[in-house]
Amino acid sequence: SGPSSAVIVRHGNHLMFVAIHQPNYLPWIGYFRKIAQCDVFVFLDDVPFSKGSFTNRVKVLGSGVERWLSVPVSANLGDKINAIHPAKPNWLNSHMSSLTNYYVGAECFKTAWPKLRDILAQVPNDRLDRINSCLVEAISAELGLTCKFVRSSDHETGDSTGDRRLIDLLTQITPNATYLSGKGAKTYQDPEKYRASGFGFRYSDFDHPRYRQLSDAFVPGLSVVDLILNVGWKQAGQLIKQP
Repeated sequence: SGPSSAVIVRHGNHLMFVAIHQPNYLPWIGYFRKIAQCDVFVFLDDVPFSKGSFTNRVKVLGSGVERWLSVPVSANLGDKINAIHPAKPNWLNSHMSSLTNYYVGAECFKTAWPKLRDILAQVPNDRLDRINSCLVEAISAELGLTCKFVRSSDHETGDSTGDRRLIDLLTQITPNATYLSGKGAKTYQDPEKYRASGFGFRYSDFDHPRYRQLSDAFVPGLSVVDLILNVGWKQAGQLIKQP
């Protein structure tokens, strides 16, 4: 493993926040909000791929209607995310064409699309985890997010699963950090396990911002590209970073 496997320590009195999440495809704004709140973001890239999840698909707006952008994959039950490959060679060109058609009328398309197009064009088209993590890292940088990214596959955690696996990752990567969890995990995560292991635990707060869209009624939960192409990179970054 490379430099990403190094232990990341806290500097001064700054409280270090870390989040752990599967690498999703062009994810929604809430995903990037969590990145904005973190010092370290761990791509959980070596867990089983879940069909029908946001790992290989996301929603955008086309003619005012929600539409899926899906990376075609062939996967067997139990295959890990970092073992999944695209099933068709030209899927990326198709997605870029769809985004152009859907958003050419967006207010900031002309100024925001060239950078997004460049980011998409430079994606390594070999493994789903690399496609997703490269997109997330490049978009984060353009949005002005300064989080450090690491991958769970660079760290040996044996056969541990669930909370224990995440705690083992935290122990290796960010000792004494505060774990930033999504509110959706309240049903299956036990904060006391983290505290007992010496970590802080906090739920990520996120109020979905409303912004102008190519739709009569506002549609939440879409890919971050919807925000970027409607309001531009600078305002998108500001909306994602605001408390």
